[in-house]
Amino acid sequence: MRAWLFRVAYNEAMAIRRRQGVENRSLARLARSSPKFPETPEEAAIGSEWKEQIQQAMTRLPEEQRDVVRRRIYDEMTFAEIAETLGVPLGTVLTRMRLALKKLRKALTE
Repeated sequence: MRAWLFRVAYNEAMAIRRRQGVENRSLARLARSSPKFPETPEEAAIGSEWKEQIQQAMTRLPEEQRDVVRRRIYDEMTFAEIAETLGVPLGTVLTRMRLALKKLRKALTE
């Protein structure tokens, strides 16, 4: 009984730690994405141009890869959660993400 109780306590502590990590990453991402004040017109133009290039590169990805990238980055799902949601093996999800990032990197450096 004692071992079970410690295991339950450990799992709860790890769940709290993961939630805090997600919250901290979300706050950091929000801080990076929020515009600096005052934003110059040049910075605004460059930022909107960069976003447009990323959106165009995303639309050129195959649907399976785009779905994995969207779920991982925008929905902040783990790879295991994505695999479970899509009903595919974890390795497949990791491969799709790797290929998508490779294609995005190539498209954005051209």
